Amino acid sequence: FGGTDVLLTLVAGVVLLGAFVLVESRHAAPLVSLTMLRRRTVAFGNLGGLVTFSMMSTVVFVLTLYLQETLGLSSFATGLVFGVQGVLSVLAGTLAPRVIGRLGARRTLVLGLAGQGLCTAALLGIGPTSGAVLATVAVSVASMCHLAAIIAYGLTATSGVPDGEQGLVTGLVTTTQQVGITVGIPLLGVLATTGPDLFGGVRTVLVLDAGLVLATAALVALGLRRRA
Repeated sequence: FGGTDVLLTLVAGVVLLGAFVLVESRHAAPLVSLTMLRRRTVAFGNLGGLVTFSMMSTVVFVLTLYLQETLGLSSFATGLVFGVQGVLSVLAGTLAPRVIGRLGARRTLVLGLAGQGLCTAALLGIGPTSGAVLATVAVSVASMCHLAAIIAYGLTATSGVPDGEQGLVTGLVTTTQQVGITVGIPLLGVLATTGPDLFGGVRTVLVLDAGLVLATAALVALGLRRRA
């Protein structure tokens, strides 16, 4: 895809999204209840989930390109890097419920996003000839924060919702996950592959990724502040 193709695709996506919102807002039995998004926990919880999924998948994508194309690592060596990430993600999955029990889902969501964003920013220390160790450590810790944010966003988005609407709000949580996984790479990952310098493109994506995650952490923190 060229730059024009990407732009046209984004415009088409925005138009289709607008049409979807219009149809859903007028339907008696919508697939996605827009009124449900008026709840702060539902709206900001799903926002955190959307960003953590989309931006983490983007990091994994561009790091794969960096490790193989820039550093020249083999597929096996690259797999080992992400193998460490997988093991620590499993560890995070066992620790996250304890953290949530102590801090609460809302604070854990904010801290998870902030940690993911800071670790992504740390990846800017990678170089064109070395950086595999930093990449392994940073993406692994980022994934631990990512797992905590995933669990916390699901709990946040479903908290305080009446029992009769739990199925609907759970559907929103699942939709957020599926959309998040699919939009990050097309939106940001393409920047790393369409430019003349792959390494420069990877750094640009990491800057945008980290900035967006950290900005979302701040926005979610403000949006989920408990009213006196």
